[in-house]
Amino acid sequence: MKASPWPDIVTPSCAVETCSQCVAQKSCGFCMFNETADIPGFCIDGTASHSSLDRCEISGGTYCSSHCYSQSNWFMVIAIFAFVVYFSVGLAPIPFLVAAEIFPQHLRDKFT
Repeated sequence: MKASPWPDIVTPSCAVETCSQCVAQKSCGFCMFNETADIPGFCIDGTASHSSLDRCEISGGTYCSSHCYSQSNWFMVIAIFAFVVYFSVGLAPIPFLVAAEIFPQHLRDKFT
């Protein structure tokens, strides 16, 4: 793991590599920078003073204490939406079609 530029707010309990591991710990938060920065981010002590945590934003980072930001979130939303649309056009109506064909009319009238 790379050395943190702010050693006074990085504690040994928060010495993890990824944002997911960091926010899983209650007392830690992740200072995330964009991919073009020299360091992509690091885990810092979430119980540090407010001015220490503000250093993350002042330096161009984003402080994440409960979840990690990702560019793939939009891809997941679009993928789920596409699945629902294509499933409803394709395989979703088949059970209703089969049920309508195998049951007699008097049962279909009673249960629909």
